[in-house]
Amino acid sequence: MKKFLYLCLLITLCLNAMSQIDLYDRNWDTVFYDDFSSYRTWNPQTWISSDGKWKALADIWITHGNNGFEHQIYQYNNCVFDLTDNTVKLVSEYDYLGTIPTWHYMIPSHMNGVYPNIYGYNNSDNGVDSWYYFSGEIDVNERPFHYGYFEIKCKLPIHPGSFPAFWLYGGEEGTSNDYYNEIDVFEYSNGIITDSINNYYRQFTCGIYCDNEHYASISIARENPILSTNVLDLRNYHVYACEWLPSSVKWYVDGNIVNEYYDRDSIPHHEMNLRTNYAINSYALSDHLNNGQPIWFDGDVMTIDYIKVCQLDTHCNTDAVITCQFELDNFDYAVMKSIAISPTSKSVTVRNTDHVTFRATDYVEIEAPFTVEYGGEFTVIIQECPDN
Repeated sequence: MKKFLYLCLLITLCLNAMSQIDLYDRNWDTVFYDDFSSYRTWNPQTWISSDGKWKALADIWITHGNNGFEHQIYQYNNCVFDLTDNTVKLVSEYDYLGTIPTWHYMIPSHMNGVYPNIYGYNNSDNGVDSWYYFSGEIDVNERPFHYGYFEIKCKLPIHPGSFPAFWLYGGEEGTSNDYYNEIDVFEYSNGIITDSINNYYRQFTCGIYCDNEHYASISIARENPILSTNVLDLRNYHVYACEWLPSSVKWYVDGNIVNEYYDRDSIPHHEMNLRTNYAINSYALSDHLNNGQPIWFDGDVMTIDYIKVCQLDTHCNTDAVITCQFELDNFDYAVMKSIAISPTSKSVTVRNTDHVTFRATDYVEIEAPFTVEYGGEFTVIIQECPDN
């Protein structure tokens, strides 16, 4: 019998352009999903949602620190679970009463004694005004993630000063885990950009930041803007996603691939946390004007329809053998060490309505009789094991 060996091969009778992960690829399992359709509240002591899924603070921080361009104070009541449209809204507001520099903001109970000593009017980079903004962020509280597919559907603010992001982060500098990495599914560029007729807009970027002793110091895609607000109206709903695997990272907008990276040595390989936040950029400060008009709008909102995380199931030490149609129809989809189709009698067939994707670390081997009917889809992917 004729034998075929497939390495890094895509076989399909209905060719698909590379886009977001194949919804028919049963190797992917949804491990986290929230469409914000259920009632929940925030615990004012812990800042954790009543269903335990989310926390409204970044580890031990309610800001991102004195980094020179982010000037918000995160507050849990600026993360609004809205059942009128089943969304969560991260709302920015300007503190007209000027209470933040006098430290009149909420902090979780476990931070007492730590805060507010390092924030407020002692901030040196932009004076008193630099902390006059409230806004919101939510982190997945249940677990960190190790590789996977991360997707959000949201509407974004576009005013200069808006700095929303959806990203993975891991590590903390200056600790025993002395690394800090992040994968930005999206964020805005730090500064304001003007076109030839002085219209203000923000560039929209995605990429990896990796800076520690194990990886090369890199900054990817921050110098490579993929979309800008004068090309795609970010105020409407769009789907932003990222596929993070050991040897590749790919970014998607509305199902279309917009960026990809393949340098394994500069891709994070440890667990990372998932966050979406609405930061306030220094350009939001009240003394930044365009022809005498403020370029910031109070009460701006980032609206999130859903967040989803998928991960590949793995049996990377298993050699799978398919000898009959029943075993193909009931295949345990996962990343295997190897997969062999070796029929003992009748042909094994991918029918015209079937979508079959095999993933293996070593090889996929096929012996006749094997058939892919017209209209059926059969995909083979050889990849590194994304073992959790």
